[in-house]
Amino acid sequence: ISSLYNLASLELRENLLTYLPDSLTQLRRLEELDLGNNEIYNLPESIGALLHLKDLWLDGNQLSELPQEIGNLKNLLCLDVSENRLERLPEEISGLTSLTDLVISQNLLEMIPDGIGKYGK
Repeated sequence: ISSLYNLASLELRENLLTYLPDSLTQLRRLEELDLGNNEIYNLPESIGALLHLKDLWLDGNQLSELPQEIGNLKNLLCLDVSENRLERLPEEISGLTSLTDLVISQNLLEMIPDGIGKYGK
C-alpha cells in the first residue's frame, strides 16, 4: 500500500488489525484514515507524519494511549478515539485547533487536558 503515493482515503474498518505498520505513514497525501473497529493496541509515533490528514477514525480499538506526535496533525478536522481504553490524552491534542469533531466517549479517562477548553475563536 505504501507505493500508492496519491492515495487520499484509506478505510480499514472492521478487520482484525493489531497494529499500524510504519509503511502506511509514507502515504503523505492521505486525508482520511479509518482504522475503526480493529484490535489496535498502539499507534506508531510516525502517525504524526501524515500532515494532510483531515479525518482519523480510531474508534473501537484497544488503545490505552495516543502518541504525542498526534499533535503534529494540524489539519485534522475529525478525531474519533471512542470505545478504546484511553486513560489519558496527550497535552499535544490541545494544539489541534482545526478540529471540529473530537469524539472521546467510552474510554477510561479521569480527566482531559486543560488546553482542550481553550478552543474557540
